[in-house]
Amino acid sequence: MQDDRKKHTPARWWIGGASAACGLLTFAFLLRSSPFVSSIVRATRIREIVASAAPAKGLPFDEGAVRKYFMLDERAQLLYDPLAYVLLKPDISAEYTWEEHPKGVVLRRTNNMGFNEDGPTEIAKRGVRVLVSGDSHTEGVVFNDESFTNVAERKLRGILGRKDVEFLNSGVGYTSPTCYLGVLRKYLMLEPDTFVAVLFTGNDFLDEICLGQRMSTVPEHPVPDSYFAKCAEVAARWEGAFPQGLNQAFRFKMFPEEPDLALASVLRIYAEMKALCDQHGIAFLAVALPTKMDVDEDDQESWEAACAALGIERSDVELNARIARRFLEGARAAGIRCLDPTEAMRMSREVLYWKKDYHLSVVGHALLGELIAREIAQML
Repeated sequence: MQDDRKKHTPARWWIGGASAACGLLTFAFLLRSSPFVSSIVRATRIREIVASAAPAKGLPFDEGAVRKYFMLDERAQLLYDPLAYVLLKPDISAEYTWEEHPKGVVLRRTNNMGFNEDGPTEIAKRGVRVLVSGDSHTEGVVFNDESFTNVAERKLRGILGRKDVEFLNSGVGYTSPTCYLGVLRKYLMLEPDTFVAVLFTGNDFLDEICLGQRMSTVPEHPVPDSYFAKCAEVAARWEGAFPQGLNQAFRFKMFPEEPDLALASVLRIYAEMKALCDQHGIAFLAVALPTKMDVDEDDQESWEAACAALGIERSDVELNARIARRFLEGARAAGIRCLDPTEAMRMSREVLYWKKDYHLSVVGHALLGELIAREIAQML
């Protein structure tokens, strides 16, 4: 036992980034946040919703604030960046046990630029280049060559009949759309032909609320101690379902004004991505990734037990999917090309997410990669 712990100890920092994901980060942030009472007018139309999220003059979000918010000093795999805020360090790797994986382990590795790729990335573009941004689902709890970005790369090469197609996986756990926009800004010098921003509908809306509160672009409000106690209790028992959907559902039931505000913030940020891509001649694709609870049935009894412990209903959990549909409606109305893989994922006869932590499995990555490749082929 002692030897096994030593063998896998270097991987603990990566498990924190890929398995816990953004949901637990937002919980930790809320523990530190100070209350601010504000009334929020609910918007009913997309245009009004987006306008309501116009950023206010926020507090300085400098390196010190970023390091504190994302707890960078406690996460050895993460690196501060003034544009993206959080990136993965280059040239690091770790292998850790993962019983659900066919190999029983997962090897996580970054290349010379901190991308989730096995080979190096050159600055000079030699063909079609696709930059993909997202959170821990994009980063992947799989081998790099199994990630949906690498699957999409192989599929698109076949569709286009050319070998010079390159996908760059810039996914980083704990991040959300504000960071995805920062990734686009940072890597404009790589001259991507297409930028893909993967929105995980199970916690990205909540993460934007919490990040916005820290930056004073979203109003804060008092949060009772009972909320934190219940979160800690359920997170300890259901390490997958809670951060990957139930935390957001629980929070939004407690504060019913937040879903509209979160939607407005995310739509505004995606509109900024679209404008920046248009400015630089980059095709832009928004992907709305559903949760395990939206598409898989293999662990339903477990997450429903977590719901009972939280005091929420299935309809409360389904709010995540409803917000996602409103996001797609608003994004398309703004001229953003979108991919909603939900129906294709529901039709699959295979389990698409790990049971352990509710992240995309090898099979889930394979399906999503194929869908993205088809979509981008129509865009090029």
